[in-house]
Amino acid sequence: MSAEPKAPIEATDAEPFVWDGPGTVTYDENGFASIEMTPEEYAELWEREVRETLGMTGAEFLRKLDTGEYGEKIDRPENHDALYFAMSRPS
Repeated sequence: MSAEPKAPIEATDAEPFVWDGPGTVTYDENGFASIEMTPEEYAELWEREVRETLGMTGAEFLRKLDTGEYGEKIDRPENHDALYFAMSRPS
């Protein structure tokens, strides 16, 4: 069940949380948002973000990762996006 977000106590000009991705946004009793999604929804989101950020499909990224094409280069600051996607890959 989704509840309406609660207004912050001190911040009168705070923007409400807006999520246009997959899944369902729920709020706890303190007004903190949580996004719940199925494994399929998460895989879809991950694929979309890899395409937009790295300019390749998720399958291509995983192939490069699994064949060692990134090697130790993945730990370099300029590759932080690739490292993030490597750590967050769907099951």
